[in-house]
Amino acid sequence: MKIRHLFILIVSAVLLFSCTPESSFSTSTTSSNNTGNFSIGGVAATSPTTTAKITENLILVNLKTSDNHQLDVEFNTNGNLASATLVTADGTIYKNYKFYAANYFTFHLDSYNESSRRVKVSFSGKLYLNNENLSSEFKNISGSFEATCRNIAPLVGGLEIKCKINNNQWYQTNAWYDGSNATYRWVSDNEYLIITTVNSTSVIGEYTFSPGSSNKFELAKFDTNDLQYKVYNCTGSYSVTGNQVYNEFLGQNIVTGTYNFTAVNPANPSEQITVSDGVFKQIFTQE
Repeated sequence: MKIRHLFILIVSAVLLFSCTPESSFSTSTTSSNNTGNFSIGGVAATSPTTTAKITENLILVNLKTSDNHQLDVEFNTNGNLASATLVTADGTIYKNYKFYAANYFTFHLDSYNESSRRVKVSFSGKLYLNNENLSSEFKNISGSFEATCRNIAPLVGGLEIKCKINNNQWYQTNAWYDGSNATYRWVSDNEYLIITTVNSTSVIGEYTFSPGSSNKFELAKFDTNDLQYKVYNCTGSYSVTGNQVYNEFLGQNIVTGTYNFTAVNPANPSEQITVSDGVFKQIFTQE
């Protein structure tokens, strides 16, 4: 299954960051105790300035050099990388590999203080001209930063998709939306993604699903051999605990609930993955 044909939609605080113009960083924290450095191909960037902002648990840090190179690193307070983007002085854009990011880019959240919003990070890896192609032209970068984040209120508070996958906590960082069938693919920086097909008109209640169901939750796992996500056969249940209109014109509602299911590898039925303690609050679109 290829993801590249999906329209990319950031439905959480990523929307706020990705639509924020560069000039808005001038209002972010610019305290003299913010520090940052990075290199491109082993060449140190010149005199970078570091600014940072946070919306709920999502952080965006910007490092801009005196010769107009710019590096944006976006991640959550749980230590999951959402994106790393380099814009060179001539406007060329390089990004981390889009799928299973943690396998292809090293990101480490050294510390985060919730009360002071102080964050410390180190990173290294390749950023690609085409971030869906590992054979694409790339830049090797490495660096670190420490900064205090300016707090920004979210457009919609509390949006999230999370669960435990085989008892390991999983947090969503980005999403892709297929507008043809109200399906969202929620991705983190690891090999798993959660697929939801939930209609915005879903009423409060309990629902069961199997692979053939119209409305369902699924799990897919990234295969590093053929660089594709493989969708597992999933059986389980979900509950809708809340549903409120968000944008009537677009048929969008904020739907909240919980989910649990078992995922079976169709190529190897002995491989089963348990998805438990799932929680969602997101903007869903009418099918």
